[in-house]
Amino acid sequence: AVAQLKEAQGAPRAKNIRLLLTIFIDDCRLRTEKVQRTLGARRLTDLKRTVEKIPGEQVHEFGNKTASDIKKLLASSSQAEAILQRVRSADVSDLLCRELQLSLAQTMEARVQLYETQIQLLQHLQNTALHGLSDAPSASDPTLPALCVVAERWRHLKSFSLAKLCAECERHAHEYGDKEEFLQWLVKASDQKIDQLLLMQKDPPAVMQDCLLPTLCYDLLHENAELRKMANAYQLRVFILHKRAQAHHIHGGGGLGGTMGTLGLSKSGGVSGMGVSGGSMSAGM
Repeated sequence: AVAQLKEAQGAPRAKNIRLLLTIFIDDCRLRTEKVQRTLGARRLTDLKRTVEKIPGEQVHEFGNKTASDIKKLLASSSQAEAILQRVRSADVSDLLCRELQLSLAQTMEARVQLYETQIQLLQHLQNTALHGLSDAPSASDPTLPALCVVAERWRHLKSFSLAKLCAECERHAHEYGDKEEFLQWLVKASDQKIDQLLLMQKDPPAVMQDCLLPTLCYDLLHENAELRKMANAYQLRVFILHKRAQAHHIHGGGGLGGTMGTLGLSKSGGVSGMGVSGGSMSAGM
């Protein structure tokens, strides 16, 4: 329908045809958005119901059956991490579902951190019971559970693939008649994906940050995300210009993902040739 509308733009006495095609295209887009919203809401609802099925291991007496409690907490933590990955990867299209996704991911991160904290405490009590209070190994690091959450966000940022995002967004290219509009949409989609991976907001409240971790950990995470956003915007602009200049060579296909190697868009998430990489965050930050 979009192709027919473009053909009818220059046709004489085709005003009614253009009107009907425009109405039909708008109706299709509205129906598509409605279906996407419904599917996204159902995915998140199913995930929320799955969260409620995770057994809550409440350790009332620390010290009795410590090994058994640790195994139960490890199993619950693994389930929570698996659900967290599914929540992160859920495809949502509208603002309400995106906010629900953010809230659900934050809840799962908090639950994973709680399990890790309980495991650290039980392991320390187990060592104390085995070796005695004076000969017990040094106490567990209380910042380790929170640091693991930050490190997990860092790994997700490192694994972000701009090439994969471009391939996914190629189906929307026909909706934008101008390359600049499509570029702006791509940059916005890239920024939203990074924010979604890091559970970031423009002004993150203090409640989202662990009070035991230094603020520098979160500042470095946010600075890395902002650098990646700028690098992605630059590479997307260069890529659009390159595709415009080489349009006569790629009429037969190749699309947005066809010339990724030409501009150094790495499918593994890194931005090659620009000095911007995800790096790694060690637990000893």
